[in-house]
Amino acid sequence: MNLYHNYIQPVMHQVAKEWISNSKGSGGYTRCKHDDALPPVVRLCATACLSDAERAALLAQRHTLNPLALRRKIYADL
Repeated sequence: MNLYHNYIQPVMHQVAKEWISNSKGSGGYTRCKHDDALPPVVRLCATACLSDAERAALLAQRHTLNPLALRRKIYADL
């Protein structure tokens, strides 16, 4: 599960939240804005906290994974 969730499964993060009031003045709703869906490893590699060697190692490991085979193994283990 760890490999699938951290290397394959895309995640959207909330970047803004805005309250939209009702036209009658009572009630309303919250509008949330999200960024693009990316796997956590890609988000980590986009930051400056990793060295180039660590970044290359993580991306190389991601490219060796077969998402379909990994998902089949997860479902077989469940």
